[in-house]
Parts: sequence; structure tokens; C-alpha cells
Amino acid sequence: CHIDETEKECDRQRTKALAEEHGAVLLRNFIPREVDQLALGALALRPMDFDLSKALDSICTGIKDASFDAIANIGSKEFISKSEKKRTSKCIEETKSQMMISAHDNVIVQTNFGPQMQSYSEQSNSASSENAQKKRKIDSFPLSRLRYINLGEWNYNWGDRRYDKVQNALVLPDRIVALAQRAHEIALRQTSEGAVSTVPSFDMAICNLYHLQRPSDRLGGHQDNVESNLSLPLVTISLGAPGIFLLGGSSRTDVPTAILLRAGDCMVMSGKSRGYFHGLPTILSQEFDDPRCAATDLVEESMTVFPELDDNGISHKIHDESDDVTDGMAYVPSLKELRFVKAFLTTVRMNMSIRQV
Repeated sequence: CHIDETEKECDRQRTKALAEEHGAVLLRNFIPREVDQLALGALALRPMDFDLSKALDSICTGIKDASFDAIANIGSKEFISKSEKKRTSKCIEETKSQMMISAHDNVIVQTNFGPQMQSYSEQSNSASSENAQKKRKIDSFPLSRLRYINLGEWNYNWGDRRYDKVQNALVLPDRIVALAQRAHEIALRQTSEGAVSTVPSFDMAICNLYHLQRPSDRLGGHQDNVESNLSLPLVTISLGAPGIFLLGGSSRTDVPTAILLRAGDCMVMSGKSRGYFHGLPTILSQEFDDPRCAATDLVEESMTVFPELDDNGISHKIHDESDDVTDGMAYVPSLKELRFVKAFLTTVRMNMSIRQV
């Protein structure tokens, strides 16, 4: 996966053209610290309230100690063999399949679990039929089948493409809002939209999950065009496994541009590109054991999201129960959360798409 200087320069020229001509700005390695990437993933998974101690014990029991340290210790760059990596991935998948999400938990109001969790009317005349069994709302399903999470006060209904306001839902964490606003500010300076004065009030994020072991977890070409103000940007953060992002045009017939996105990259779609078709058809294997794959180019103003955490995931501050739950230390993930997310993201790609509804 080594990229030489010529390839890097071609990538710079292509992304510059996308920004200037279409308003699509790629901020490579915008979130350079692994601990910040993991913390964002932890915020996305936190509403499910999993027993992470049990999950980490399950992973540790199933693999060798050295392999566990390589995939779960924050900041670890230890090498593991291909065979160990395969066994580790299998163990993590088994653990994910045992971590159940309940349809009766409060999180249901903030998380769209996909068609299998929707309510269907009972068919009394064919209740025992296989078809009716498939359509009936299920009580729970495993983390290994989770495809997307809605964060914030809105729920996006994929079936009829609309947003519903969710009462008593938690607001989008201030850290995520600040991250999106910062990316938007930097992107404006690289596009013809630089004079735009409207500051987005980001209030919702859709987190798409793509499990490496299931090739069907992909996202076809689509437009995000049901928000109330389409002049405001989409800010998407890449976490976990790399993937190929396709950015098309205003018509499905337009030839798309393929862009490799790695963990820490940020794509800001504004201007003309805000209404373009886009998708993610290809997810690549997680190459956490190859240091050549790490991004080395920092954008001019990269982002530190959780300054309270050092590079090993240790907090500089002591959490106080009186901390405001809308931000502050209450939103800083624990070391246990970070360790689980690091293992989890070796088997998953997560896109966090932030917008104003």
C-alpha cells in the first residue's frame, strides 16, 4: 500500500480540482491521532450500552495475549502474522455476534436498526408462514448486524426518506459539532464558497457501518437531498477500515471519481457537490499491521478532538459527576471503551456523516 511522491502529487492535484470546481473538499488525515478516531467511534456505540468488560474478556480469551495487545492497546504498533490476524478477526466477529441490541431499550429512539427492526402488522391468517415470521418485528439482534446509527435529535427513516424529530433524545455531542464546524471552515477556504457566512448548526449524524466479513455491506449511489437547507455541507469522517468512495455528479450517468479514504480522512461536500450522487461500493481489508499505510501528510490545520486524552488513551483530567452531560468530561470515552473500539474497528469501516437537518 506504499504511495510514492508522484502518486501523492496526482492525488493533491485531483483533490484540488474537486474542491475548486465542485466544492468537494478532501481533508486527508484531518484527525491524525488514533485516540481521537477511536473516541469518536466510542461515542457512536455508547447508546447501545454494551457490557464492554465482558466483550474484551471474550476477545482476550479467544486469542493470544500478544495479539490482544496489538489490536486493543491504544497506540500499539505491534506486528501480528497473517494467520494470527485471521484468527483474531474471527474471534472479534464471534464476540460481535454475542453482543445483543434490544428493540425495547431506549436507544431504539435514536438508532435506526434497518428493515428487520421495523414494525409490521400481524397477519392472523398466515402467522405461521415463513414470510410472516420474516416480517415480524424482532426483539433483538447482534452488533454484527448493525448497519447504521442515528446520533442526535433526529431519526432518518430510510424507507420513505424523511427525518423525524425524536422526543427526549440526546443532542449531538458538542465535540462532533465542533469537529464538523472546523472542517467546514477549512473547506470554505479551498472552494469558491469562501464568502458564505452561514454557520451550520450541525444537529445530526448518520453512522454507517460496513462489516468486512459481509460483502453486502456497501452503499450504492444516492443523493442526500432531503435536508431543509441544501446549501449547508455534509461533513463525513472516516473511521476503521479504508474504502473507495465514489463521487459522481448531478446525474446517475455522470462518470464518478474514485477516492481512497482512510481512517482520519474527512470529506466535506458543499457547493455543487452537495447534490451529487455518491456511494461506497468497496471496503478494503484493515491493514493495521503495516506502518507504510499510515498517512503522513497532515492538512494545514488538523484536529485534536479530545485534548484530555493522551496518545495512549489516558485522561489528563479526573471525571467529576457534576460535569455537564452535554459536553465536558462526560463525553470523554473511557479507556475500556477505546480498547473495545480499537478491536471493533479492525473488522469494520464506519462513516460518520454529519449534517444540519
